[in-house]
Amino acid sequence: MSYHTRVRNYMDGFFLKKILGALAMPLPIILFLLSVGVILLFTQKQTLARITLLTATVLLWLSSMSFMPNSLLGALERHFPQYDISIPANQIVVLGCGHANDSQLPITSQLKACSLTRVIEAFRIWQLNQDAVVYTSGYGGIEPFSTAQMHARMLQQLGVPAAQIKMFEDARDTEDEAQLLSAELNGQPFVLVTSASHMLRASTFFTQRGQKPIPAPTDHLIRHYSDSHWWGHLPDASNIQKTERWWYERLGRTWQWLKQAFD
Repeated sequence: MSYHTRVRNYMDGFFLKKILGALAMPLPIILFLLSVGVILLFTQKQTLARITLLTATVLLWLSSMSFMPNSLLGALERHFPQYDISIPANQIVVLGCGHANDSQLPITSQLKACSLTRVIEAFRIWQLNQDAVVYTSGYGGIEPFSTAQMHARMLQQLGVPAAQIKMFEDARDTEDEAQLLSAELNGQPFVLVTSASHMLRASTFFTQRGQKPIPAPTDHLIRHYSDSHWWGHLPDASNIQKTERWWYERLGRTWQWLKQAFD
């Protein structure tokens, strides 16, 4: 696929969907409410200004404290148990999560943390099933290399033979990945590797197409520490990230349900 074709594809409705999805995240919403509230302070609508600012403040506190994101995201991430290594695997699918093509960095830094974790989990499972085929997927956008290619490179550097890796580079989102891979999987059981928070939505896309995913969740953000301390419950930016991860999947699941309901 040429560079100009990639740019044209990236700028279609998919790009618009990504922009709207990003604006619908908790932090942009909170910043929007704060901005509106400050503007309203300079008008006659003082009551509305106070309500808007109070709403933004409450949302910021709830998002940055640990109890809400840990509860919501934790329940989502624990929906599926970790992969049972006693189950044999002939096919392993590792979904894309993103990367940046920066040749000045090692490949471990070019891959997003979620992508790197997924690849490592896929490799761990492959080590126990070395006859298995590993499928990588993921779009490149305007980058010169796709996420599928970067995943494949990382897997090869870890020790997976290139002949046992198949790439699907045209998949721009999870729905695309399920659609493109289903023809190759042919209804046979396969291990599905993706982030724990993403697993419910991803596995649903595959089962809707008659496929048989065996969940192998990874990249958990919620971990139960035996030595947790009180200061771990103070406001923290990492909790906003957890809130956004949960909210992103909540929006995705809602959109998935609506498409299924009206198709």
